[in-house]
Amino acid sequence: MNTLSWLIYIAGVTGTLGNFLIFIASVLGVIGVIFFIAAAIQLDETDSQSRPLDPDKLTERRKSRGYCWRYFWWGFMGMWIVGGIAAIMPSRQTVLLIAASEIGEQVVNHQRIIGVLDPSIELLQTWIQQQTASIRQEMNPPRQGR
Repeated sequence: MNTLSWLIYIAGVTGTLGNFLIFIASVLGVIGVIFFIAAAIQLDETDSQSRPLDPDKLTERRKSRGYCWRYFWWGFMGMWIVGGIAAIMPSRQTVLLIAASEIGEQVVNHQRIIGVLDPSIELLQTWIQQQTASIRQEMNPPRQGR
């Protein structure tokens, strides 16, 4: 497969992959919120009758709270990373335009086409120069004497 084939393949996958990454970011965000709530609940170091926990249970609760905070941060950071990747992923249309650009470049650089295009390129450059000069004249009208 050549570069163009890969670009066409990526164009087909881009739309569904972007939606999948948004779904994964959402799931990671929900997981992060769940662990945040679990860690916040475990901030209370008393039992159901508001008595301080014994040292063994207190150590276990603090260790569990530490795991909850850790998983919260993993979920939160994962959500931002996956969401960022989804945000910078090019759309299907962009990938197809890149593929069209590849085709255009191959056509323009082909030896038989270069001989045909050389005179037209000169004409195009002349036309662009004329248009640029007329636009400059419109933007900067000649000053009239007083």
